[in-house]
Amino acid sequence: MAQVLHWLHGLAQAGAIPAGPAGRGAGVAAPDPDRAQAPGVQHAAAVAPRLDEVSGFEAFPRPVAGPVMTGEEHDLFWRFTKMKPPVFYGTESEDAYEFIIDCHERLHKMGAVDKYGVEFVTFQFLGDAKLWWRAYVECRPAGSPPLTWVQFYSVFLDKYVPRTLRDRRKDEFATIGQGNSSVAVYESRFHSLSRYALQLLPTEGERIRRFVKRLNTTSIVGSLTCSHWCFISGDSGACPYR
Repeated sequence: MAQVLHWLHGLAQAGAIPAGPAGRGAGVAAPDPDRAQAPGVQHAAAVAPRLDEVSGFEAFPRPVAGPVMTGEEHDLFWRFTKMKPPVFYGTESEDAYEFIIDCHERLHKMGAVDKYGVEFVTFQFLGDAKLWWRAYVECRPAGSPPLTWVQFYSVFLDKYVPRTLRDRRKDEFATIGQGNSSVAVYESRFHSLSRYALQLLPTEGERIRRFVKRLNTTSIVGSLTCSHWCFISGDSGACPYR
């Protein structure tokens, strides 16, 4: 009823019906605007963000995907996706370093690292990684230039491969050994951790020396494959199985 009275009052103010008791609207009292709605209650439309107001627009996140793709960018992105790049969720179980290296290898093959690398790689973000990236872009000052690949690479590693993790992996590499695991498992672990201690492996010879030093010599000969012999000796002809 209050809304009907408010509507009639609006018509009277616009001249559509007389507002006084002598006209057709006689007997219709002008409603009190303050009583047309319960105190403290606002219509949703009155408080919803408006795109034509700065304060309202700021309530929405700025787009993070960049401008619409050009023909060249679309073709390169199609080629990039055909290479089946990995996706990244930002979980602790994922190898963030391997993800960024895999993507870089594909981009390098296309010659697109510097021009489109950041956009293509961040398109592979899902879940928490996508939320982090959106928040990072939101926090950048308005009008900031796009990140270069070097800048993005540094930001990504600081987030998902922080210095504390790198130092921990470096310490693990310093003490790694075959133990009771197979040579194949030891080799995989050795190569994975060596990425965090490249300063300890200035040459391929030093890498081989460290690998051999931590082998379990009681079972070494029977478990080595041709690839292991080649890695240890640096000479494919040294494999006794050939």
